[in-house]
Amino acid sequence: MSDSAIDRAYIEDHMESVHTPDSFGRAVADMLMRAAMAEIGDGKQEIVEFKADVVVKRRVARRAGELDCLTVALGVPPISVGVHWGL
Repeated sequence: MSDSAIDRAYIEDHMESVHTPDSFGRAVADMLMRAAMAEIGDGKQEIVEFKADVVVKRRVARRAGELDCLTVALGVPPISVGVHWGL
């Protein structure tokens, strides 16, 4: 296993600095509405459905002096929302 592997304790340590449910929800809702507008274009549709990609990974932020970070990305191509928390 590499040094960039994550475990339950690593994720729990990062959860304290997560977006509030409201702020993360707004970011996700904004992403989905923008993706729906791109899908519809100038037309109309009864429904717009997406398949989303979700990635959770560990990252060392070298520009921040080796800050240990957790990155979470949710994407509905071509738009994605990424959040990263540092300890």
